[in-house]
Amino acid sequence: MACTLSLAFLVLHGFISLSAADSCHYYIPRGDPFSIPLNSNDLSSKELTWKHNDKVILKRKNGKFKPGKSEDISNDGSLQLKDLKLADKGTYKAEVFNSDGTIVTEKSFILCVMEKVSKPSVKITCSNKDIIFTCTLTNIEGVTFQWNQNGNPIDKKTEPNLTIPLKPQKKPDTFTCSAVNKVSKETSDAIKPICNAVSDSGGHGLLFGFDFLTMVCILAGGGGMVLLLIIITLLRKSDVVGTLPLCGGFCRFYVSVNDVCVCVFSLGVSHARVVSVSPGPLLRVEGQPVSLRCDVTGYEGPREQDFDWTMQQGGAGPIQVISTFEPKYSDVSLSDRVASGDLSVVRLGDSVVELRIQEVRSSDSATYLCSTPSTDSFFSGNYKAGVTLKVIANTLKVAPEAPEPVIPEGGDITLSCNVTRHFTDPTYLSVTWSLRRPGIPLVDILTVGPDGDVVTGSGSAQRYADGGLRLANRRDGAFGLVVAGVTQADAGMYVCTGKEWIHEEGGQWKNIVEKTVEMGAVAVTPTARSLSVVAKSNTTLNMDDTLTLTCLVSAGNLASLALEVTWLVDGRTAVSLGRDGVVSNGSPSVGLERLGPGEFRLVVYGVRGSDKGMYSCRVRAWVGGGGRWYQAAEKTSNPVQVLVTQIKPNFAVTLTPSSTPQVTGDPTELACHVTNITHFLAGGRLGVAWEYTPLPGPPGDRLTTTQTTLPIGSLDAHGNLKSGTLYRDRLESGAILLTRVEPDTFKLRFLRTQEVDMGAYACSVTAWTPSRQGGMEEVAEFLTPPLTVRWEAKRPSLTAVAQRVREAVAGGATFEMSCTISHVHLQDPGYSVLVQTQESLDSATRTVLSLSPDSVLQHGGATDPNRRDSLVLTKTGPAEFRFRLAGVQQADRGFYWCDITAWTKQPGQAWTKAVSAKSNKVQINFQETGPTFAVAIHSDTTTVYPWETAKMVCALSVSGASPKSDDLAYEVRWYLTRLRGGNKGTLLASVDRFGLVKKEARNTSSDVSLERTDTHTYALNIHATQDSDSGEYHCQATPWYRSASTGAWTHGADLTSTKVFLTVRFPMWDSLKLPLLYGSVASVSVGLFSLLLGFICAHCCCRNTTHTPRSRNKLMDLEMD
Repeated sequence: MACTLSLAFLVLHGFISLSAADSCHYYIPRGDPFSIPLNSNDLSSKELTWKHNDKVILKRKNGKFKPGKSEDISNDGSLQLKDLKLADKGTYKAEVFNSDGTIVTEKSFILCVMEKVSKPSVKITCSNKDIIFTCTLTNIEGVTFQWNQNGNPIDKKTEPNLTIPLKPQKKPDTFTCSAVNKVSKETSDAIKPICNAVSDSGGHGLLFGFDFLTMVCILAGGGGMVLLLIIITLLRKSDVVGTLPLCGGFCRFYVSVNDVCVCVFSLGVSHARVVSVSPGPLLRVEGQPVSLRCDVTGYEGPREQDFDWTMQQGGAGPIQVISTFEPKYSDVSLSDRVASGDLSVVRLGDSVVELRIQEVRSSDSATYLCSTPSTDSFFSGNYKAGVTLKVIANTLKVAPEAPEPVIPEGGDITLSCNVTRHFTDPTYLSVTWSLRRPGIPLVDILTVGPDGDVVTGSGSAQRYADGGLRLANRRDGAFGLVVAGVTQADAGMYVCTGKEWIHEEGGQWKNIVEKTVEMGAVAVTPTARSLSVVAKSNTTLNMDDTLTLTCLVSAGNLASLALEVTWLVDGRTAVSLGRDGVVSNGSPSVGLERLGPGEFRLVVYGVRGSDKGMYSCRVRAWVGGGGRWYQAAEKTSNPVQVLVTQIKPNFAVTLTPSSTPQVTGDPTELACHVTNITHFLAGGRLGVAWEYTPLPGPPGDRLTTTQTTLPIGSLDAHGNLKSGTLYRDRLESGAILLTRVEPDTFKLRFLRTQEVDMGAYACSVTAWTPSRQGGMEEVAEFLTPPLTVRWEAKRPSLTAVAQRVREAVAGGATFEMSCTISHVHLQDPGYSVLVQTQESLDSATRTVLSLSPDSVLQHGGATDPNRRDSLVLTKTGPAEFRFRLAGVQQADRGFYWCDITAWTKQPGQAWTKAVSAKSNKVQINFQETGPTFAVAIHSDTTTVYPWETAKMVCALSVSGASPKSDDLAYEVRWYLTRLRGGNKGTLLASVDRFGLVKKEARNTSSDVSLERTDTHTYALNIHATQDSDSGEYHCQATPWYRSASTGAWTHGADLTSTKVFLTVRFPMWDSLKLPLLYGSVASVSVGLFSLLLGFICAHCCCRNTTHTPRSRNKLMDLEMD
């Protein structure tokens, strides 16, 4: 049953998983991007929301995204997902709403993110009858398998294991395993199973009645005996027994019978000595060094091996060359060369040597054999190896052509180098051009290799790519290189190197000989030395004429230079012609053209007055080409003066007052009129500048004490305002206005004229005409006569009156005072107020509060920081201020008054002090009296029963100068006197003035508690009263209050209330009714139980005889029951 349930569960679980998997709309590999399509049109005015598993991941409303970004969706609303992760799977829901909130489109998509399958591998297991293939994979969740045999799929094989029968095959089949899931597919490497089939004869796994391994041992033993008999027979008839050189191979011991080697027995494959030399044949050039390498491997014996070199020419016998073991090994014909070091052998390691010939000769052509004496226990492998060396004559010739010794900067250098050799063997040539400069090693420029490939030097790759280096036409044996656009860095000694190469075995190029020849030194002439720039010539023109100026440029290498020409007017650029022929900074009326080599012409049509000045031609010479340009020289021509005659415009300027001040603070307005304008060109404009000259006299508040003319401000041709230094703040704030009300009328206006503004004013009008550069130029200026502005100044006055509003008659009361201000000759003043005090008329003055013209309140040094909340100074009217001091103390007694200062202010400027005044003094004087306290006690009831709660209230009252609730506290104590009329009471509980309750120890089951019901009322509660709680109760209180004058806490006299007697009665009936009820119930219950028990015993336990029925006859028996 358990197995059935498990199987059912697995089947059901698989069905559910399959259904869940099939419910996905899209399957995407992890890490890939994906776009969930919405395909909705006209989303610009609609609200779009995308949710992932009911969580909003993107919301666009009114073109704004929160959350999300604009790149997260496409134009049709499709959601763009990047670098998908496994956590990104789930349900995606898109909602589109109209502007009124109604839903238009709602779509849901289920996205599944899966891992790609890894590449599987195949494991083979062989058995007697079958071959088992196992496809292994890192993660097989959601993966199906597919098997292929020889490229063809095996039907219905979707499991990770594949079993095929084992049978002999001439050619093994090829098998592969493919792992597939919803998003990817991977195939294993092809594999060929190699399993040997076992015969079925003799039963399963038996051969002739024995298992396979037993049969092998039997055959091996029998064969060994037969082989041993053969060996003994051959040993008796053999001529040689041992290890012969010609019999090597893999046999440890063998016999030679009639020159035929017979292996006696083999102990396995042994190491074989291998001697190898440099691969050949080798082709070298006479006079060059040659090295022949020889090494040995797979040998036995000592680590260091010895080598013998011999050479063999044609059919002659071998000639001993040199040996590492025998010093006199060399042949007599070679002994001198060995002694001189021309022939030598160098040991590179224990088993590696090199034969070196310093200068090889034609007679050295031969086959060179390297042999190693045997140190092995038996001969195995080869003991010598040879290489053929052919020496040819050195016919390489390098014949360069000397280049031009002096080249102008920017010119070309042609380097020709003829490299030849006699073609007797397949050799190849290469040529390299190099440059040597003083203090710098030889640097390769370019190489044409033996295979025809071009290799550039480390610093020449970009120049070759840009065309600055190019190969000339090649002839038989001749190579040519052209260095274009030379610079100073190209000066030096040029060298040509020719090399001869061979193509050795393995595809490697080998340089067998080379020759280097100096071609010649080349000097580069700087362009700046020969560059000349001349401009022609001075000229005078009338308005609207055409200006023509010519710039002549010459240089030694003019044809190879790229010129950049710029015409300058008084040092500023007028027009430029780049080295690519493009004109910049020009206009339809200004042009620059090239007439011929080194000749450039400037043309200005319709000249203006602004075109006059000093003209010069600046030329920059560039050398190079492609992406390799650099400036070689720069020169500027002689200046040429150009004059333009013109008739200046003429007009008249008058200055009149539109509004004059009568007193300080009145507005002032001056008008500057321009009339009788003549010779004013079309497009011209007028500008104005205003000036001020102060009146002579005392400085006062004026800006200056001298009659120096001060600029107020100006308006240029475009109407731009330029402020004078001393008037910048007033102009920026709008206190002074400069305006153009008409094209020929300008006005200067002071919103509020100050005394410092009295003086002489003048306006200067400037005429402006359009310039060639697109701006405006000044052509004429006229100044008006000065206009004096002054009035009779009147000094302002100020009066302040202080009045008592509320009088403090006792400590803790509130004092209030008002200050009323009146002024004369002041316009819209601001006031600052200082409230000051002194204890007596001859004591020091202290500041209590201050209020600035901007209504900023500050406390003075006489203010206690803890009492700042009790001080108030406010502005109650345009010219009235009110001061209030709450909770006066003895230290506050004294005289108080207001110190008023009037201030005036221009728009955008700081306050200016005008006049000050002090008010009359108001006195605070009171006598300190303390409060009076009383205490009373009362109770709702004086009689209680046990276990009830009794409550008594202690009420306190205060009269006289009542302090604030925060400045009053009590200490309350409750006492109990058990005997009526007793004098000594027992302390029950107390509460201090901080609210801390303390209860005394009690020997009764009742308990007490204290509570404060309001500021002056305290209650005592006796819980679960007992008869021991009967007695007289009274309370005792100690008041604490903070003095309004000193601020210190003071305690009053102890107060004792009257006494209240509490009686706890004994409840007789309540005490007896429960015991009586319990006893009655118990008695009745016991009686009923006794009756029931007696009845049961009488019927069940005490019956001795069986009842005898009466006789049916009418006569009764004599026996009576």
